Order: sequence, then C-alpha cells, then structure tokens
Amino acid sequence: MVQPNIIRSRDTRFLAIVVAIAVIAVTLLATATQAQPLADASSDWGAVVSTPAASKVFMPQVHHQVTPRPTNTPTPTPRPTSLIELVGQIGGSILAVEVHGNYAYVGVGPRLVITNVSDPAHPAFVGQGPVLPVVVQDVSVVGSLAYVADEAGGLQIIDASNPANPIWRGAYDTPGYAYGASVVGNLAYVADGASGLQIIDVNNPANPTRVGAYDTPGDAYGVNVLGSLAYVADGSSGLEIIDVSNPVEPIRRGGYDMPGSARNVKVLGGLAYV
Repeated sequence: MVQPNIIRSRDTRFLAIVVAIAVIAVTLLATATQAQPLADASSDWGAVVSTPAASKVFMPQVHHQVTPRPTNTPTPTPRPTSLIELVGQIGGSILAVEVHGNYAYVGVGPRLVITNVSDPAHPAFVGQGPVLPVVVQDVSVVGSLAYVADEAGGLQIIDASNPANPIWRGAYDTPGYAYGASVVGNLAYVADGASGLQIIDVNNPANPTRVGAYDTPGDAYGVNVLGSLAYVADGSSGLEIIDVSNPVEPIRRGGYDMPGSARNVKVLGGLAYV
C-alpha cells in the first residue's frame, strides 16, 4: 500500500514541472512578440546602432522622393496674323493751326488739312496730307513746306507745294515728345517736352539732322523764335529765353516764372504772349 506522503511528493514534483514549462512557454511567447515590432521598426526606421553602453538606438531612414523640377521655358504661343489694316482716317482733335497766305494749315487728328480761307465767311477744303504717327500738336509753314510737331512722332515734314495733294518728305525722331515747332531759315526749333529745346537742320528735308539742344528746367511745350532768341513755353518753369545765335551751343538769357503752366508763346512787338 502506497503511503500518502509519497503521493503528495510526486504530485508536488509534477506540479513544479508543469509550472516551469508554463513559465518557459510564456517567456518564449513574450520574446517573440517583442521581436516582431523591432523587425518592423528596423524596416521603417533603419538599422540598429550599437553603442558602447550596448543600448539600442534606432536611426530614422529617410526615403527621398524625386520630384521633377518645373521648367521655366514657356510654351511658345503662335502670334495670330493681323487682320486689321489702316485704309483711311477722318476727323480728330484740332490742336494746331497756321495761316500762310490764303491757306490755313490745320492739324486735324493725325493729319494736316489745308483749307482755303481767302473768303473767311466760306472756308473751303483743299487737301490733306498722309496719316502721321500721332495727333498733330503744332505746325510751322515756311515756303511750300509744313513742319509738324507730332509728339511721339517727332518732327514731320510735309510738302504742300500742291495744296490739293500734300506729300510726306521726311522726319526727325526727337528724343522727347515734340509739342511745338518754329522754323527760321534752315533750322527748325522744336519744343520737345522733357528733352527741352531741340535744334534741327532741315536744309535737306529728306534727311534732317540735329545741330544742338538746350535742356530747359521744365517741359518745353511751345516755342517762338525771333531773331537770335528762342522764347520757350516751359510748362511749370514759365517762360524761358534762350540765345540761339550759336545753335550748336545755345545759352539761357533769362526767364519769367508764370503763375500757371506755360503751354504756348507768341512774340509780337517786344511782347511775349504766353
């Protein structure tokens, strides 16, 4: 007959073995569970770096994505073929008039229009010149030639020997905006806005050339030459009087500060009308 104390001893050893197996199984399971995240982390964050202290530090692995650089070269756009052609012009602002003999030379928009004014009660249209680049600002007539201050179009020269059919003879592109013109002999004096007074040799109308200039303090809008003096309506600077006896090197003789802006000037009998 087996003794009870012997049975209890065997039961105790069996139970210890079972508990030990259970503890080993749980330990292995926990170790496997911890190893899986580390393996996943190593794929996403990089390699495990060993330090002298045997600590494990995970260095992040940067994944570079190549992004194509935008090009700065614009796509060329084909220019449409122009379907607009100037075939004529009529009317416009009237800013200039010069009377010479029986004819009035009138700036009408970008054209020079010639009118017979022998009968002041019944002016009659005679002819008109070609379309100029800009609206006519001023006109000065000497002989059969009309010298037109044409703003951005500079100085334009129109041959009016046949008043019924004026034709273009030449031009000079002044550096500023031609607002006024006065012609004496072979020289054209141009009030050229911010570029002051420009002096142009028009002896050859087909090829005018610049002789000299004087930079007035304001903006030159009008000019009238009498003798060796050029009277310039110089905008906010009033009336400027320039000695042009040497057209290559004009010099200032005097001036008068007007209360307003001087836009045009005419000199008659020792008086300047501004």
